Amino acid sequence: MKIALTTDGPGLDDAVSTRFARSRYFLIVDATTMQYDAVENVAPLDVSSGLGLRAAWIVVNRRATVAVTGKLGSNARRILDQHDVRIVTGADGMSAREAVSRFGGGGSG
Repeated sequence: MKIALTTDGPGLDDAVSTRFARSRYFLIVDATTMQYDAVENVAPLDVSSGLGLRAAWIVVNRRATVAVTGKLGSNARRILDQHDVRIVTGADGMSAREAVSRFGGGGSG
């Protein structure tokens, strides 16, 4: 199972971000092996809309089945729902490692 987490830094001990589209990184984690890729969320600073869609496509294109974040908007939610990505919100502040352990199974948020 691949889990996509929005994080403040590029490692498993970094905190899950509050905001999905404006997180600094996406960690794409294999919940079984804990191997992961850190994808920097690079968006132009002057862009104020469309970030949620762009962020959702990062998750979908990396074939994650779960997305873990603090909160996300309706546009991102729509894309993730259309691609059967389970969404877990309210995880901001905990470490990515803890979030994978807590949400990597069958629970929901």
